Amino acid sequence: MSDPAPRLPASVDVLQLEQSLRAAVPEAVFAPGRVVRRIIRADLDLPLVKARVPHRESIALPPSRLRELADVVWALP
Repeated sequence: MSDPAPRLPASVDVLQLEQSLRAAVPEAVFAPGRVVRRIIRADLDLPLVKARVPHRESIALPPSRLRELADVVWALP
């Protein structure tokens, strides 16, 4: 049986949270919501302007696809 996840204090700042997550999952990627929405739009072939990102579905991308889309999205102005 694995060890339980480390407990975080009730109040944690973003930097502490990011450090804790990176310690647990080193391959985790952190990005602003705007970038995440653009990646989802690109994956679903939605227009970048005036398209709402679906919120009722989960999207799981293979790491190679995520890298491919992130390279394109981060190159946008």
